[in-house]
Amino acid sequence: MAALFGIGWFLAQFSQWQWLGPQATLSGVIGTGFALAALLFAALMTLARIPSLQTPGIKAVYRWSWKQYGQLGWPSIVLIALLAGLAEEMLMRAGIQSNLNKWLPAELSIAITAVIFGLLHFINWVYVVAATTIGLFIGIVFHQTESLVCVMVLHTTYDILALGVIAKCPHWLNIDTQA
Repeated sequence: MAALFGIGWFLAQFSQWQWLGPQATLSGVIGTGFALAALLFAALMTLARIPSLQTPGIKAVYRWSWKQYGQLGWPSIVLIALLAGLAEEMLMRAGIQSNLNKWLPAELSIAITAVIFGLLHFINWVYVVAATTIGLFIGIVFHQTESLVCVMVLHTTYDILALGVIAKCPHWLNIDTQA
């Protein structure tokens, strides 16, 4: 994860990218996506390790996720993450959020899109809240960077990390793989 953040930082510095706007270089946009995915993943993994946050709803999400993805190899993890990152961001940011921005204030279009994103990820209501929060983060990044590529890289990279932990290191989340 630190390497991913480092790669992102390096690409951003090397390319002399601009944080905001369409003038950012491709390497800067990709680097920003990597770096933000690493930060998002680190924050959520930190929260996941706090015992008081290990609610029955969270544990149910972990168990469901492990049953769905626990046996996957790396090629499948990367393919699923790539398809989800590209398709979901095309729908959510290029489709819904961008069109809502034509009629609504940015804050409202980000919030509505995030709620839709959360509901489309329904496993249980706890996960809807978590996915909505992630959707808010990605929506804000899209609004600030004006870059679909950035949020596609962010989403894909985050999914690779999250699915990788579920499939390869379930003990990091205290997932009972015997249940």
